[in-house]
Amino acid sequence: GRAPSPDLVWFSSVICLELLFQLPFFFVAINVLLSFPGNKVSQNEKSDRIQTEEESYPGWFRVACLIYASHVSTTLIPILATFLMDQEMSTAQKIVTISIYSPYLVFPAILLWLAAVEDLIPARENPTELRKTK
Repeated sequence: GRAPSPDLVWFSSVICLELLFQLPFFFVAINVLLSFPGNKVSQNEKSDRIQTEEESYPGWFRVACLIYASHVSTTLIPILATFLMDQEMSTAQKIVTISIYSPYLVFPAILLWLAAVEDLIPARENPTELRKTK
């Protein structure tokens, strides 16, 4: 095989990280999200009651989501930029390539939002209950 261009060694190393870390965690996260008991409750029911410990995501999941999302965003942005700036790729090829990579940017952004905003662990108390006690 042909040796990678010295200009793209960074690209090869990021792709290796993607295959070894990001891709496997993508499927782990989907599995955790789909198996989470709280997903079986409608949004209206969730807002009307306090979430129990059994309905919380595993303790390691929030930290893993934060690490995964920050890692993916910091590696995927230069990858997408490399594709966009590639003079040898046609516009159609760039669109297809970016379309293939897009879920790997959108999904981590959703996980980051869940981990940072939604208080995965521990579950937040019902805001109505907090107002009653004040």
